[in-house]
Amino acid sequence: MVLFTKPNETTRRAEQEMLNKIWDKGKDQLNLPESDLIHRSLRPEDIGYTDPVYIATIASTAWQNLVNTYSIADNRFVGINGVNYNTTSISAVQFDREGKTARIWSIQQIMDSEDKIAFADDPITIEQNTLFTLKAYFISTSDSSKVTFVGRVVEPRGLLVNP
Repeated sequence: MVLFTKPNETTRRAEQEMLNKIWDKGKDQLNLPESDLIHRSLRPEDIGYTDPVYIATIASTAWQNLVNTYSIADNRFVGINGVNYNTTSISAVQFDREGKTARIWSIQQIMDSEDKIAFADDPITIEQNTLFTLKAYFISTSDSSKVTFVGRVVEPRGLLVNP
């Protein structure tokens, strides 16, 4: 698994494969025609943040949950393929699915990039009703946590938006 600080053919292909995977899961598990599904941008609330902002309180220099174990909402399928990072307090993020580590992304190098964003060549997908935990390794308590995630959500049309 590699993070790229500029979108490229590899990251575009990975994003499309991620979207296809969550689209197919949504269509199959919800037994809906494609016209009844939409895909939209990931929101903090989709992965367990209580407010519509990616903020965490830093308690210590160690692994710490950004999102405690959270069940992805019924009728939602989530894909995360990137991270935006503009603080020096975090060195890595970890995605746990059903209590097992699914991905660990080392993110310190993003600070050196112009846009402070990176895209994965191996995105994570999380199906409806799946337990999800998001952790970060904090190397400093002197900075506020500002790490945001890039991704897509597939859900039934009208559940949140009805374009």
